[in-house]
Amino acid sequence: DLLSIAVLIQEDLASGFNNQLDDIRALIRGLPKGTRVMTAYLRAGSPQITQRFTEDLESAAKSLRIVTGSGSGAPRSPYDGVSDVLPRFDSVPVGRRAILLFSDGLDTTNGLNLASVTQSYDLDQAILQAQKRSVAVYACYAPTGLTNSGSSVLSLGAQGALQKLSDETG
Repeated sequence: DLLSIAVLIQEDLASGFNNQLDDIRALIRGLPKGTRVMTAYLRAGSPQITQRFTEDLESAAKSLRIVTGSGSGAPRSPYDGVSDVLPRFDSVPVGRRAILLFSDGLDTTNGLNLASVTQSYDLDQAILQAQKRSVAVYACYAPTGLTNSGSSVLSLGAQGALQKLSDETG
């Protein structure tokens, strides 16, 4: 069964995330032959696609770059970026579909309070769109400047939102 996987990385992750890039590259290179891989960075506005879906695993691995770690490039919601990328799965052949998301999970669309983090409209829309397209989302928590130094309650709430995304998409 063919696999199509999108690797999504939140642009404003703390700079320590860059130490994991070689491991992610190795993961991509180790995928089975015939796997289609896309890479993108979630930024303010729309995702920056660094590699469209390709079976060239080496090109996909090489398309990863360091994150800026700057809050100025932060997406207002990582889930908005997930929703923006999901339609790209419409053009790939039928088979298993997945997103590997590296994010802090914090949706700041409606401010910085626990209710807005855990009851996010963008999160619910991303879940619905992923379910509709049969795309499983595997979320990996990685801190940003905001979740590294901010409230542990917000950080835990954001991690819970990532867990919800993964649980509800398979």
